[in-house]
Amino acid sequence: GIDITSIAYEFNLPFEFPKKALSQAKNIDQNVTNKEIESRQDFRDLLTVTIDGADAKDFDDAISIEKDKDDYILYVHIADVANYVAKGSSLDREAYKRGNSVYLLDRVIPMLPLELSNGICSLNPNVDRLTLTVRMRINKNGKVVDYKFYESVINSDFRLVYDNVSDYLEGKDDFYKDDELNENLKTMEELYKILAEKRVVRGSIDFDFPEANIILDDKGVAVDVEKAERRVANKIIEEFMLVTNETVASHFGYMEMPFMYRIHEDPSEEKIAEFRKIIHNFGYKIKGQDIHSKDLQILLDEVKGKPEEQLISTILLRSMRKAEYSAEPDIHFGLATNYYTHFTSPIRRYPDLFIHRILKNWIHGDINIKNITAYEKLIQETAKHCSETERKAESAEYEVEDMKMAEYMESKIGAEYEGTIVSLTNYGMYIQLENTVEGLVRYESMKNDFYRFDEQKYYVIGDRTKKIYNLGEKVNIKVLDASSERREIDFIIVNKINNSGEEK
Repeated sequence: GIDITSIAYEFNLPFEFPKKALSQAKNIDQNVTNKEIESRQDFRDLLTVTIDGADAKDFDDAISIEKDKDDYILYVHIADVANYVAKGSSLDREAYKRGNSVYLLDRVIPMLPLELSNGICSLNPNVDRLTLTVRMRINKNGKVVDYKFYESVINSDFRLVYDNVSDYLEGKDDFYKDDELNENLKTMEELYKILAEKRVVRGSIDFDFPEANIILDDKGVAVDVEKAERRVANKIIEEFMLVTNETVASHFGYMEMPFMYRIHEDPSEEKIAEFRKIIHNFGYKIKGQDIHSKDLQILLDEVKGKPEEQLISTILLRSMRKAEYSAEPDIHFGLATNYYTHFTSPIRRYPDLFIHRILKNWIHGDINIKNITAYEKLIQETAKHCSETERKAESAEYEVEDMKMAEYMESKIGAEYEGTIVSLTNYGMYIQLENTVEGLVRYESMKNDFYRFDEQKYYVIGDRTKKIYNLGEKVNIKVLDASSERREIDFIIVNKINNSGEEK
């Protein structure tokens, strides 16, 4: 595990909590008291579940659902971390400094000590937990027609796992023997489909392609890389978190109160021009000059199920700007909404904890801000800082993935695979294998000709043979080299594959 640790040090990620923060965490009562419950809305009688990955240890969101004629009553309960982390405390200062938890395959560098993240703040089953609840009435068209915020207490009935819930809803396995639970899961699926359809209609972009799942052995060595599919249970939770975040952001946006938003600016004209050029080679185009997210979603629908679907989705994602935090409301291009925030993960993201404090103050009617200028400056500084810590965490996570993929391929040197050309550069072509591993074919390794990248026609061509390589083409490759130390994988091309699957 030293290799992953070295990357954490490389990015200056903190392993140890200050003694004062640890002391504060250890002194927090791990049980909810009757006094704490007295002033809260009691939702313990609602059937409530968490749905997470099999390996998850911190649960910061739980779901309850009811049906009222054609309306759905969705309760999203989020751990009330702000109840335990006082503003300005040592715990709070350290959480702010970290900005977020960092997930490095077989370990987590948490934002909060385990006494909070895996203890009293985690919505574990069959124990009382303090929460902030957003209760939403959603009609059959997916519109939130009414909502209310509560400081609440819940007692989760089931700790469910994505794969098991997906198996049940997909008819593969009747895993659960509880009739009320099964009925609720079906109702959740109904509402998810309605909300997802509403988002697509308004132009929200849904990137539905697999991510890499790197399997490590008990010594931390990469022994396999496979696709991690987003199944129906994952999508249900994603959709419910999206509508909750949007409901909270819209509430404060319309009130024009100081707030922290999650924004996603329009892609740059240069990136879109390059993307147009790429998809033109596949026979696709985007109408009009001014790009709306709906135009891009129409394109993704058009390529769905086709061989080039994953490639075009990936290139489109890389053409987008990064989302970030902001004190000013602005469009979230990818979600096609004017107001969005992060509210649903306060155990692992500081912005969510920050938003919780704003919401709790509003619930208590304590929204008088003596120095509005100083408060707005605080939000701006927090937004900027949290955007930076998020970037750092993402970079560290990508570096660990690159290293472990290279480590896995070190044992595959000389092996041959089929892959797809997914990126063209001035120095080589990147080839992605079926299991999501990417390697580089350097032009200097292509000995039969001198190859170069034609940026205008967007292909690679040999000067003498005029042999052309296009994005999305299938090729057979051999693993030439792999180095976990350099975090690089090198391929050489064995041959191209034509549309019928034959070698050429």
